[in-house]
Amino acid sequence: MESTPDRDSRHSKGAWSNWPRWAILLGALVLFAVVLGLLERLVEPGAQPGAEVASDPATPLELIRPEVTKLGHAGVRVVVEGEYRMTQNYHDEIRADRLIACLEEGIATSTAFTEGEAGRPPGSNAIAREIRAKQVWIEVIRIHNACTTDLDLVPPDDRPRRM
Repeated sequence: MESTPDRDSRHSKGAWSNWPRWAILLGALVLFAVVLGLLERLVEPGAQPGAEVASDPATPLELIRPEVTKLGHAGVRVVVEGEYRMTQNYHDEIRADRLIACLEEGIATSTAFTEGEAGRPPGSNAIAREIRAKQVWIEVIRIHNACTTDLDLVPPDDRPRRM
């Protein structure tokens, strides 16, 4: 069997015969280094956002408190940290005022907002604030359910509910 020039040409070129492969590998390494450098600039390991606020004792972190507002004549809106919201329309100004008063009283007297771990302000990082906001929201829902039951604001069972 005779050797063809194509088979021998691969071995006869020498060290530079695989230069495209080496160029692609080197380019991938350079690209990886550039991306890693950009990520390090975005997230500096030594400094966290909000760390300046936590380190300065003169500026205490604010507690997460629910905001209860009246919408129009008979609407009630409860907002906690912007993401958690509840809006209801009672079609009766007296019922809306009674619910707002009950919610504000429940928030003012709730032990979840005054004692222990829940009474402390959240940490400076976003995850701690999100966890604390969810705890506050769960407490607001508990207070809301108690108020609607106590004030008989729940529609009767024979009345059809609208979605």
